[in-house]
Amino acid sequence: MRIKKVALKNYRKFKDTVLEFPAGVIGILGPNGVGKSSMMEAIAWALFGNEREIVRTKKEDIIRSGALPGDKCRVEVHFEYAENDYIVWREMKNRTYAVDAAVYENGICKARGGEKTTEYIKKLLGTDYRTFSISVYARQNDLGAFSALKPAERKERIIRLLGIDRVDRVIKKIREERNKLREKIKGAEAGLLSDEEATLLKKTIEDGKNRLEALAKKTEEITRRIKDAEAHVNSLRKRLDVLRTARKEYYELLERKKGVEEQIARLKGRMNRLVEELEDIKSAREKMEALHDYEVEYINLMEIKSQMEDARAKRVAVDRIMNEIAERRDEISRLAEERAECDKVLAEENEIKSKMERLAEEIERIRRKCEELRDVLEGIRGRILIATERWEEAKKHREEIERLGPEGVCPLCKRPLGDHYHALLKMLNNDMRNFDAEKEKEMEMEKRIAEQIETLRKQENDLTNVLRECDSRIAFIERTKAKSEELRRRIEDYRQRIESLEKELKKYGEVCFDEEEYENVCRRVEEYRKKHEEYLTLKRVVDREGIVRGEIEKIKSEIDKGKSSIQEIEKRVTKLGFNEDEYSRVEEELREAVDALHNLEIEREKVEKEKEVVGAEIEHAEKTLKKNDEILKKINEMRDELLYLEVLVGERDEGLLPSFRRYLISRIRPALMDYTSSILSSLTGGMFSDVEIDEDYGMKICEDGVYYPVDRFSGGQKDRANLSLRIAISRLLAERSGHMFNFIVLDEVFGSQDEEGRRNIMDVLQGLSTHFKQIFIITHIEDLKEYMPVVVEVFVDEQGISRARLVRH
Repeated sequence: MRIKKVALKNYRKFKDTVLEFPAGVIGILGPNGVGKSSMMEAIAWALFGNEREIVRTKKEDIIRSGALPGDKCRVEVHFEYAENDYIVWREMKNRTYAVDAAVYENGICKARGGEKTTEYIKKLLGTDYRTFSISVYARQNDLGAFSALKPAERKERIIRLLGIDRVDRVIKKIREERNKLREKIKGAEAGLLSDEEATLLKKTIEDGKNRLEALAKKTEEITRRIKDAEAHVNSLRKRLDVLRTARKEYYELLERKKGVEEQIARLKGRMNRLVEELEDIKSAREKMEALHDYEVEYINLMEIKSQMEDARAKRVAVDRIMNEIAERRDEISRLAEERAECDKVLAEENEIKSKMERLAEEIERIRRKCEELRDVLEGIRGRILIATERWEEAKKHREEIERLGPEGVCPLCKRPLGDHYHALLKMLNNDMRNFDAEKEKEMEMEKRIAEQIETLRKQENDLTNVLRECDSRIAFIERTKAKSEELRRRIEDYRQRIESLEKELKKYGEVCFDEEEYENVCRRVEEYRKKHEEYLTLKRVVDREGIVRGEIEKIKSEIDKGKSSIQEIEKRVTKLGFNEDEYSRVEEELREAVDALHNLEIEREKVEKEKEVVGAEIEHAEKTLKKNDEILKKINEMRDELLYLEVLVGERDEGLLPSFRRYLISRIRPALMDYTSSILSSLTGGMFSDVEIDEDYGMKICEDGVYYPVDRFSGGQKDRANLSLRIAISRLLAERSGHMFNFIVLDEVFGSQDEEGRRNIMDVLQGLSTHFKQIFIITHIEDLKEYMPVVVEVFVDEQGISRARLVRH
């Protein structure tokens, strides 16, 4: 695995940083607290997400403190693995802290979402964050702490680092499975049948089969009797079906005869009523002849009235047209006055638009000025934040120095403070006073700038209100324009309507109509109307004479047809010869035969149920015996499996896997001693070239042929020995994993080394490039820059934002 590129956005102190890493030794240099370790930590966050060791406290803390509410914290890592190129990115939204992530293999998306991306990376690399961190990271604090562990703890730590604890977990799990299997066998044996129980079940099966044979013979006899009974029932049903058909036809014929007789009676009643209606028609004709002269006079009056109504309608139309012409002319005068008022309003338009342009220019000038002042204010607040952070850092440093005292060791260079103690305190106090003064000065400037911005904002609001009033007036003018145009259009429409009405008026010419004469005609019409209506009523009665006579002849014909139909029905009833007593006798015989058949079927059903009971007893006994055989077979299989598990783990240290564990441990210590000895020899210039590691992984260094514990040596020599062991462990991990993680990160491992010691460490790291494609060295010691071909310089700008740049030597 080789890291090719890292992009940080709003991660910790980094706002927007992109770095491309070459192969080889890469130094990450900068003062304490600028975010050197955060760059490497970001790689782990992109790969594995919000692990507790990565986020340190809360996941929200990884988002840059100055990020805006809508900003995202994002890390993107480009790396090469197993000859494939991968890109993985992970981001978290500010305020909501929602996480999203994705991983791409050769440009193709393989997973999307926070949890899915983490699971894909774990599966791809074959490891979790803990193993990844152990394999890649080496910190100074880890080196010293390892030597100080108790022997048992140190051995456990090495076993966990090298993954042997996985074998322990497998052994434990297999032993748990073995114990569970023993309990299962014990429980299964308790469920087996005794010999007496098995014999009793076999006898139950034999007796049941004999009983089934006897019941089968009885079923055959009942079935034969049922067959004979069914034949008798079918014969009776056929005879009854014939009688039922004849009976149905018999009663249908009687019903038809009754219906025809009732129809003849209704027809005779209808014919009598029609004869009476003929007498009424004769009387109506005589009355109608007496009213004939009145009807002729009524028709003449109605003709005169119709002609006079036409003349009256023309008079009404002429009056309507003349009234509408007068109304339209009055409306034109009113609209013309209203349009003149609109023209007065439209005269203001140009003056208002000029005023609005001047207001817009002034508002824009004020906004630009406010923006400039806000930029200045942002810079001032950034400097206040930097001054505050530097004051806090100086205060923290001062408290640390005071706690250590003159006899203490510098936390950065690891040298005794001595006479430098008081000078360092004085310098830190001066720094704190300077930072306070700088902060007060900037805060005063911040107050003045904020007051200027507030004054400009009020001016802008006042001008904006005036501009809104002008906008409202312009909108009113635009509405007035539309109104004026609408008035013009309506005036033109009215004029055209007047022309049309005048043309229509000419078509009517002179109209003559006498209202008094018209009312006299209407009065006479009303006088004759009653006799006219009586005449029409009589005429409708007389007009029905032909229809009534035709209906009488039709009814006579239908009565004759009904009498013929009754005679035909009586002949068919005599020919059918149906007897109700014979029908009842056959119906009773069928009922008795069906009951007998039903009783036989009930008897056969009882026999079948008895057969089912006996069969169920046989089946239950057979299943019980079969289940007993299956349990016995399962017990034998579990015993075979138990034997296999005993071979794997045995008791205590017996078994194949415990032997394999001892073999792994026996192979690790010699390899670890060889690698550690070789690295320590290079770090000490050949002064110490042989290291011994005991069974508890305690380290001893050979000096003049004698092996001494690490604690016997000076601080610098002890740190080099511990560093040699840590690098050897990482190298061993890389080789055991097939160079899965062939890069390493060394974080502040030069603390107690002099210049020669640092140079030796750098020479060794350069030589390890055959085992690690990339070696990242994190340090605050500037003197090491000359030994590194590639350096990433990390620093904090004046706004308190961490930045990084890559420099090649």
